Amino acid sequence: MPSRLRYDIEVLGFHVGSTLSLGTSSLVLQVSRRVEYALRAMIFLAQQSGGGRVSFKEIASHEHIPSEYLAKILKDLVAAGLILSKRGAAGGYCLAKAAEGVSFLDIIEAADSPVALNFCTEMGGGCDNDSCCAMYSIWQDAEDAMRNVFRRSVLSDLARRHRRPEGSAADTHGEAPAPA
Repeated sequence: MPSRLRYDIEVLGFHVGSTLSLGTSSLVLQVSRRVEYALRAMIFLAQQSGGGRVSFKEIASHEHIPSEYLAKILKDLVAAGLILSKRGAAGGYCLAKAAEGVSFLDIIEAADSPVALNFCTEMGGGCDNDSCCAMYSIWQDAEDAMRNVFRRSVLSDLARRHRRPEGSAADTHGEAPAPA
C-alpha cells in the first residue's frame, strides 16, 4: 500500500493537486500544461528579432512542446487575436500586437478560460451562499490580487527575463501532456 496518494483536478486552467501522506497533506495550485505551453510559445515569439514569422516546427522544437498539442494551442491564440498565422513557404506565426500590450492574463485566458480561484468567485458568483459566506470575500480578494499580478505581467518583460541558453531543456517536468 503506498504511503502517499496524489490526485489532481483541473479547474479553469489551473491544476489543483493534493498529496496526502501519513495524515498530512499539502495543496498545490499550478497552471495547466496547456497554459504553460501557451506562455512558452508566446515568450518565444516575443523574443524573435524584427517580429518575423516563426515556423510551427521551430516553436515546437525550441520549446520542447509536442506538435499535436501545440497546434491546438496556437489555433486558440490566433482565435483570441494574440498571434497571426500565415500558410506557405514564407508562413509561420508572429505576435498580432506589440509584446508590451499582451499580458500574462491575456495568454492564460486565451489558452484555457477565465481565471477563478474558487467556484464561488467564478464569473460573478458560482455559489448560492456568496452573499452570506464568511469566506467569499477572502476568495474574491485573493483572486483579484492574482488576476492583477497576471494583468501587470506583460509579455515583453517575460521575454526579457526568459533568456535560456541555446540547447538547454525547456521542459523540466519530464512528462508528456494529455491532448486537450
